[in-house]
Amino acid sequence: NGEPVSNTPLNNGDAIEVITGVGGACERVVRTQTIGELDDRTTLMAVACVGGDDQRYVVRLDQRGNMSFYATCANLAEGTNNQVRCFS
Repeated sequence: NGEPVSNTPLNNGDAIEVITGVGGACERVVRTQTIGELDDRTTLMAVACVGGDDQRYVVRLDQRGNMSFYATCANLAEGTNNQVRCFS
């Protein structure tokens, strides 16, 4: 499909469910990218969605594959003074 893929398997259906569960807009995942790892070895994944506006989010993926919402990409960039960005 030509979209970049990460080494970490990300279930797009689960990502959409997690994002919409916190009030985000995500009709379809168009791009994912691994952007870092937390101290507890939880992976941070950037997820770009379409649906209404172009939306970008960060989800946490633990070692068992459980997913939870982390932040919006805009909030992550702002909180890290643009040191951590979802997509370059």
